[in-house]
Amino acid sequence: MKEISMAIKKNDERKMPLLEVTAGLRNGFVYPEWWEHIFRNGLDAFETLPIPHAKTEGWRETNLAPFFHPQRKWALKISKKIQEENIPKIVVDTFPPSIIWDNGTVNIKTGIFPSLVVQNFRDALQSPQGKILQQILSYGQEPQHVFEALSDMLMYNGIFLYLPKGIVINTPIHIVVSSRNFDVDTIDVPRIVIYLEDDAQATVTVHYVSNTKKPYSLWVNMKEQIILGKNSYLKYINSLQGTEETLRFLSTSVELDGDSSFSYNSLHLSGRFIRSEIDVEIKGENVNSQINGLTLNKGNYFSETQQLIQHLKGYGTSRIHWRGLGQEQSKTVYRGKIYIAPNAQKSDSIQQFKGLSLSDQAIMDAKPQLEIYADDVRCTHGATVGPPPPDLIYYFQTRGIQPNKAKSLLIRGFINQVLKEFPVKRIEEFVDECIKL
Repeated sequence: MKEISMAIKKNDERKMPLLEVTAGLRNGFVYPEWWEHIFRNGLDAFETLPIPHAKTEGWRETNLAPFFHPQRKWALKISKKIQEENIPKIVVDTFPPSIIWDNGTVNIKTGIFPSLVVQNFRDALQSPQGKILQQILSYGQEPQHVFEALSDMLMYNGIFLYLPKGIVINTPIHIVVSSRNFDVDTIDVPRIVIYLEDDAQATVTVHYVSNTKKPYSLWVNMKEQIILGKNSYLKYINSLQGTEETLRFLSTSVELDGDSSFSYNSLHLSGRFIRSEIDVEIKGENVNSQINGLTLNKGNYFSETQQLIQHLKGYGTSRIHWRGLGQEQSKTVYRGKIYIAPNAQKSDSIQQFKGLSLSDQAIMDAKPQLEIYADDVRCTHGATVGPPPPDLIYYFQTRGIQPNKAKSLLIRGFINQVLKEFPVKRIEEFVDECIKL
């Protein structure tokens, strides 16, 4: 691997602790040349790309001080064994995991789905599917900013799900990504690759949880890559939970071939800092893409969602339904964009964000966007943000329901409007238990 460059500009010395993390990355494992190439490209990008700031497009609302604070001395720590006791009981009871990531150590229950290939990246190298994983990782998107570069330069392991052509799995596949800090500011870099070949179908859930000890912080830098072949169908759900010491960045890239269907559903339940980005490329005709999501924010937490759906071919349908709930001094940011390419005629897209603010101090900032270069399309977008409607509170009171109970009913109804679109059972009970409504 390339030696750490010392030619760092003075104002970029904040990168040094992260560059030093690469020194012990191999840990005795010999990576193939193509993997080393990913390391080097990620390292080059991390050194070259600036740390975003308040004037950087797409990052104007994002305060990255918790990540690049001069007192932070980040260390990459790999767990020696799985600690299942760190997984919240509600996650285990609702979505019993078949695959667990614990700070880089992966446990896969054997024989769970005979037709499904599930491997950690290192084992995949020695299997017939190694070439497929190599191709996906080697020809992924170039890092657009330092967080994506970090995923490449520290990619020492990951989870690979591969479903061969024509295979249909009706039972959901549950994954838990458990991260924790040690007696140091700890960084974890989970990575998940999901590939469905033509005519394949599956449901996958991924639950990102954390267990932290003060006064140290935990930085979880996550990356998901999803590829669907022709006429394939994936129902995908992820949930993010964390503590006051948990900082999360999630990058999701999706490629959809012709006649495929993709349902992406996301829950941002807790954590000091969450920034989630998803980029969906519709690369074939007659594709159906659906994004549903819910952000729950409280205290002085920050949550930001960046979404891009690119209609690169015509006759595709996309829907975005996202809701945010802001409490206390929290800040919730939503940015969604639909792009229609010149040759993507007959595209049909609807984008909607609704925010409910429960405090005068809670900030909710929403900006849906359309960028259209075709003339035969149907596209709409909208956003509404505000407090609980006083007339509805009054309506409940006139029927003997106390204000606090009325407020709780309104919140529950607001949340359930999007949860009912999630394609799994017991999701409402799961969210209720997580947030203790």
